[in-house]
Amino acid sequence: MLADVGDWQQAAEVMPDNIGMIYDYPALLQNRLIPRIAEVSLRNGDLDTAKELLQIAYENREDMHASERAALAYLLGEASRQTGDVEKTLKFWEPLTVGRDDLYRAKAGLALNRLKIDEGMIKPSESIDDLERLRYAWRGDALEVQINYWLGRTYFEAGEYLRGLKVMRDAVTFDRGTPLGRRVAGDMADMFANVFLSQEIEKVSALDAVALYDEFRELVPLDDRGDMIIQQLAEILADADLLERAAGLLEDQLDHRLQGTDVYRVAIRLAAIRLLDNKPDQAIAALDRAAAKLEELPEEFRTPSRYREILMLRARALSRKGRPDQALALLNGLDRTPEMDLLRSDIAWTAGYWDDAGEALDDVIVNENISMTRPLEDRHATLILQRAVALNLAGDRIALANLREKYGDLMKQTEKAKVFEVITRPRQNAALADRDTILSIVSEVDLFEDFLESYRSITPPVN
Repeated sequence: MLADVGDWQQAAEVMPDNIGMIYDYPALLQNRLIPRIAEVSLRNGDLDTAKELLQIAYENREDMHASERAALAYLLGEASRQTGDVEKTLKFWEPLTVGRDDLYRAKAGLALNRLKIDEGMIKPSESIDDLERLRYAWRGDALEVQINYWLGRTYFEAGEYLRGLKVMRDAVTFDRGTPLGRRVAGDMADMFANVFLSQEIEKVSALDAVALYDEFRELVPLDDRGDMIIQQLAEILADADLLERAAGLLEDQLDHRLQGTDVYRVAIRLAAIRLLDNKPDQAIAALDRAAAKLEELPEEFRTPSRYREILMLRARALSRKGRPDQALALLNGLDRTPEMDLLRSDIAWTAGYWDDAGEALDDVIVNENISMTRPLEDRHATLILQRAVALNLAGDRIALANLREKYGDLMKQTEKAKVFEVITRPRQNAALADRDTILSIVSEVDLFEDFLESYRSITPPVN
């Protein structure tokens, strides 16, 4: 009975240690018992016992019914497989796959399919058609579960994750609550987690990843791995600019799953995503949450860099709410860093404080340590052009002339050469259209974007 439901371990536990009594049984009874006992032995790695039993059965083969001979051939093939004799295994199994016995046509078909994959004789994707046929060849017991399990796993190994897990879920439905069903369900959970927590996820599109998550949300572990899966999916969605959905995942984590330092870390990440999505009010709500949690954490975690991180993101949010003076006031007294200079530039630029923007951009350019002997990188050319715009709009002709003198030759080698020429040329040569050119650049620039890009991955803040 235990063998019938595929519970080989328990079947082995209740099987008698001494099989010598079988020698005394009549051939008719041996032919009925030996296949069951031999298969239990094979499934539990007791090859010696299985071989002894199969030898008895082989000597009785002339007195066997067709179904008993099919069982014997299948088990002889399994014994050969376990000894590494692939050629002999094929000799036993291949005839069964076209034989008249439905049960062993299905069992041998499944076993042969797996053997060919394991031996590299076929690729997983090439075995799917055979497994699909087997899916309808046998119904109603543990064999049907095994066929669906391997079909689903093969789809999964071929990269069809959603389809594979759906077929495996069918297998669990057929055999819910049994040891085999629980084993299949456990494998599903591990396979689902491994997709999100390995490099395999890089092969999955954002839409397919979220479809996989939504369809099998019940497989998300309740432990730290589950948190990592959700955060990985949020990263995928953020990279695909599906920012609202990414933020929703992180907010749900904050509400229902996370504790301790993870609350601070993910709340900061959520604030950055809200800023990327131009939702400053929701960003501030996330920052309030991060700040409150920070005060609850051990003193060694409450480092100056973390307080500065909150202030910088809050300043960005206030700037986007049209409160540049409050934003700049938050930054007063903080140590100057390249990120801080970039943020000051962005706030002043967005507010139209062109004198302040020009000064801050000068600091940003100095931080970049631009080479005067090599061609400009694109981002360096962009920074120089942006400072030219700020100086032009501020009316600082002296600083503008100095910028033109210093970087003019380098800018001539870039795609921004003509625009730079228009913005920096002496006032007496300027055309009326110049201001439209300048304002079009202003509308396109987001100096703080690079800073926010550093928050596109969830990593613990640096002390």
